[in-house]
Amino acid sequence: MMKGQNNSRQFTVWSGWLFIAIAFLLSLSVVMGQRVDDMMESKRYLDEQIPYQSLSIFRSHPIFQLTPTQMSLISRSRQTNDWMKDNFWYKLSFGYPTALDVIPGAEYLASSVSFGKVAIHKINLDGTYQLVKMIDCHEPIFTISVSPKNNLFAVGGRGNEIKVFRLPDYAQILTLNTEGVWVDEINFSPNGELLAVTFGKDVRIYQISDGHLIKVLQGHNSIVRTVAFSPQGNIVAASGWDPVIKIWSVESGQVLYNLIGHSKLVWSLSFSPDGNYIASGSIDGTVRLWRVSDGREVWQRFLGYTIRGVIFSPDGSYLVSCGDGPVKIWRVADGVLIKELPTGGINARFLHNGRLLAISSNWHGTVQLFDTSTWSWKNRIILDTPWPYVIRISDNILISADSSESGKIYFWNISDGSLVMVKNAHSSSVLSLDILPSSNLLASGGGDGYIKLWDIKNWNLIWASYQGYVVTSV
Repeated sequence: MMKGQNNSRQFTVWSGWLFIAIAFLLSLSVVMGQRVDDMMESKRYLDEQIPYQSLSIFRSHPIFQLTPTQMSLISRSRQTNDWMKDNFWYKLSFGYPTALDVIPGAEYLASSVSFGKVAIHKINLDGTYQLVKMIDCHEPIFTISVSPKNNLFAVGGRGNEIKVFRLPDYAQILTLNTEGVWVDEINFSPNGELLAVTFGKDVRIYQISDGHLIKVLQGHNSIVRTVAFSPQGNIVAASGWDPVIKIWSVESGQVLYNLIGHSKLVWSLSFSPDGNYIASGSIDGTVRLWRVSDGREVWQRFLGYTIRGVIFSPDGSYLVSCGDGPVKIWRVADGVLIKELPTGGINARFLHNGRLLAISSNWHGTVQLFDTSTWSWKNRIILDTPWPYVIRISDNILISADSSESGKIYFWNISDGSLVMVKNAHSSSVLSLDILPSSNLLASGGGDGYIKLWDIKNWNLIWASYQGYVVTSV
């Protein structure tokens, strides 16, 4: 009898411990599951917040051999809830150039190139183009804004400064200290007198004449990603990680009202030319149109991939959305899809009174040009290879090397954007290039420890010298 009671007591004790163990494991799995979710969310945040600087592990992937049309098909077919695919596509799509703007009147296109350079191209109506100027800003450029009135343009990004240049001599006339804060977007007011700057959780407004900070718009709960002036210049729209879109009075610095609807980071904002509408694009996969007068949503379209740029046509009749999938053209009046273009993009700008559309493409660092009367492809401006590290220009040839381990040097024809030659120059990253003026000699240095001298007329190697250390400058 006692033995039976002891067995029963032991069974009860062991059952209790087993129950506790199971409960602990279940709670641990919930906690770990949440922790994994938190880690993945943090990873997504960092991927959006800190642009991916190395694509070397994807360099040999066959996706780089696909056409833009095939790329867009992959974009549409991928599962949006599959983080690895989304993460891969994000890294693939976030190639240079990232910033784009048009110099009014002259039909010049300013675009950011690799590692702190800004390229100025003259764009002709037939789609041909000429490189006019290459400006070295010495800091990664993520935003460019051209003043509509006073022949100025400003650049900002991941450095410590916003630089303001004068046209047409490209002289730097003003420097604004960003105190080490990353600047995601800057925008001139319509009269060119003010510059709105995303600055952490704030929006700062500077007076261009003397660089004085005249207003700080505070009220966002997280980092502000995008800012835009209305065509009248009296209000500013801003948003980011909140993802509430706030409409600010420039004069009073107060919030007039909020636009609520997006569930994730708002990447881009744009006012219609008449100031009656605001368009927004978000990583929640939606494009939305809002009415400025009452803040009501007019329509929204779910695309299922991150929207990185929205812009109205000059007449305000249609809206262009750019992102990790195909660029799409929408009719503003009712949100009907007019056209889908076989390319992705970061952002877009119109030239020649809306007759040409330039798209800062996510395809090998190019700007794609489209004829808006037929939406047919006209040309592409090849600025870089994916994530280029160094770039030089000799006569009509642009020479670039990427930051991967491929060790290749690329030679491009600037006049038509064609690839002239690819040289397997080093067994590791090409970290430095230099051209001897008035000659056909090119020097290269790499992570393999070699300095090499090339004859770029005949594409031949003249000599190589092993240094025994990583060569970062020649």
